[in-house]
Amino acid sequence: MSRDTNWQRLTERERQVLAYVAAHHQSKSIARMLGTAPKTVDAQISSACRKLGVANRNEAVRLLLQDCLLYTSDAADDLLCV
Repeated sequence: MSRDTNWQRLTERERQVLAYVAAHHQSKSIARMLGTAPKTVDAQISSACRKLGVANRNEAVRLLLQDCLLYTSDAADDLLCV
């Protein structure tokens, strides 16, 4: 699967949630920042994992980082998604 295909398979919200995961945020804090429920965040992460063919959130982030589709810093606001 090409790097562009991995990223394009995800919704904008799934990309956003994985960016927060990459910045070491947990579901509860992501939910608070996005104004949604932690279970909704978990569902978005699960959906992204399914689409990417990985087992968990860490593998999803690793795949996107490996494909150079997600660049991180300490703050989620500084994440670049290309």
